[in-house]
Amino acid sequence: MRSRSLLLVIVLVGLALPGMSRTARAQDTFFPTDTTIGTVFGNAVVGYANDTDLINGLNPTSPTVRIDNSSSVSNAVFVYNSSTVNMTGGITLHLSAGNSSTVNLSGGTIRGDLFALDSSTINFFGTGLGDTLIRPDIMVGSRLISQYSLHGTLSDGQSVSGVLFLQDGTGATVNFLPEPGASAFLGSLGLTGAAFLRHRKRAR
Repeated sequence: MRSRSLLLVIVLVGLALPGMSRTARAQDTFFPTDTTIGTVFGNAVVGYANDTDLINGLNPTSPTVRIDNSSSVSNAVFVYNSSTVNMTGGITLHLSAGNSSTVNLSGGTIRGDLFALDSSTINFFGTGLGDTLIRPDIMVGSRLISQYSLHGTLSDGQSVSGVLFLQDGTGATVNFLPEPGASAFLGSLGLTGAAFLRHRKRAR
């Protein structure tokens, strides 16, 4: 699987997917309400207030969270519970969307992998955006994950060159939208972006 570690995929997907064993993770910072993520040493968890709620799936929240040029997450951003993350800048290592959440990416840097899981949606805004299938149907537990390489440029000029893992059979969706639609889409929190849809890929 190229240079990507299958073990890393299993660990990150296992942490993010509902119904798989969850354990508390050191240095988690929780974001249960609308806010802008600042500097996080470890993981940023959106949609829960604490470890107990995360482990047991209790008291879910659905905030809208911003990642901008003031944001830095040293490990992963995990997005749960129909939450929305608008990333216009900043940096993180990995990003995982699950539980019908939505991630809008128009800027910033993701140095590692992206995961679209469990009916979530990831929207990319920019130019020359697309993906290439690397490997279909990787078995993670009882779930199938397909691997894609990403390419193109986000609206802020940052290149997209990472790897996307898309969960098959759940309705998890990745959209590539042209740059002019980004501000309108983000301004209305996703209500007008469909008018600018250029490419849509839905899991099998």
